[in-house]
Amino acid sequence: SRTAVSWTALMAGYNDAGEPDRALECFERMIQEDRCNPDGVALAAVIKACGSLGALEIGRKIHSQYSSMVSTKSPNNELSILANSIVDFYGKCGSMDEARAAFDSIESARRDVVTWNSLIAGYSRAGDFQQAFDLLERMMQGEERLRPNGVTILSILSVCARAGLVDRGREVFSRAASSGYGSGVALRLEHYTVMVDLLGRSNQLEEAVEL
Repeated sequence: SRTAVSWTALMAGYNDAGEPDRALECFERMIQEDRCNPDGVALAAVIKACGSLGALEIGRKIHSQYSSMVSTKSPNNELSILANSIVDFYGKCGSMDEARAAFDSIESARRDVVTWNSLIAGYSRAGDFQQAFDLLERMMQGEERLRPNGVTILSILSVCARAGLVDRGREVFSRAASSGYGSGVALRLEHYTVMVDLLGRSNQLEEAVEL
C-alpha cells in the first residue's frame, strides 16, 4: 500500500519537474484515497506546490488544517523545512503580513539562511526595498549573526533594480565581489545579469558594458 513517504517522494518529483499542479493532486489523493496523515516533509512539499501556483487560499487552508498535526517532537530538520516552506509560500503569494507572521513565529535559533532568504525574497518581489534592506542588516547583526549567501544577494540586487537604486545596488555588488559578506557569496551569471539590468535602466550603459 502507498504510504505518506511514497506520496511525498512523488510530490517532490513533480515540484522539481515544474508540475506543482500534479503535486497538489497527489496530496489530495494521499488524504482522500489512502487516508494518510501528512508529516512535516509532506506538508512542506504541498505548500511549496501552492507557492509555485500562487494558490493562496488552498495553501492557507492546508497550513491551518494540517500544521497542528505535525508533532513538535518531529526531527528539527523536518520542522525547519516546513517552517521555511510556509514563509516562502506566503511570500510568493504576495501576502507579506502572513509571511512575516510565519517568520516571527519561528524561534530565532531555528531560523537559518533559507528562512531569512524566503522573507527577503518576498519583500523584494513586493518592491518593499526598505524591509528587504532592514532584514539583511538584522540577519547579519542580530542574535543569529548569519552570513548571506548568493540567493540573499540576488534578492537584494533585484529589489535595487526594481526600485532604481543604482548606488545601493553598486555598493551591494562590489561588497559581494570583494567577499565583504563572507566566503558564502559566489557571484554568478544571474547576479551580473541583474546588475547590468539595473545599470541599463538608469542609463549607466558604459558601466554596464564594462561589467
